[in-house]
Amino acid sequence: KRFVGKINREKDDAILAISVFEEIEREEKSRVLDLFGPDSKVSGYFSRITQGRYTDVSFDLESAGITATGSDGDMIDAEHLSGGALDQLHFAVRLSIGERMFPDGRGLLILDDPFIKSDRERLGIQMALLRDVVAAGWQVVYFSAKDEVKAALMADIASGSVGVFEI
Repeated sequence: KRFVGKINREKDDAILAISVFEEIEREEKSRVLDLFGPDSKVSGYFSRITQGRYTDVSFDLESAGITATGSDGDMIDAEHLSGGALDQLHFAVRLSIGERMFPDGRGLLILDDPFIKSDRERLGIQMALLRDVVAAGWQVVYFSAKDEVKAALMADIASGSVGVFEI
């Protein structure tokens, strides 16, 4: 009887622990939900980067999936975006999380070739966005093996506002 009683108590404790973890998971997911939606920073950044091709980024709490809405109103799961668009979405999410973590605009952003799949036009748009981030007080360390990145920053390098260290 003692053995069965002990096992039942352990089972009850385990069920209670699982319910606590499930509640924590729900709370964390709902905090993530605030990053997304039509008026969110993620949607704004992603729309800016894609020049309006995508207008909204949403998060589904149940599936934990991210969906982008195109300018035509069609919705596409993030996992079905092109490699470049997915990288751009990840960048928009990173910027939004950073702004939430450091609302005074004084953070450090370390990027390892986040625009590797971007064409020249999108690269220019993303560099303009990075300039805005820097103007807001952020420091950015950008690692790249792409010559196009250096070319996109030539005016900034010449003015001394961007430092280049070749390895």
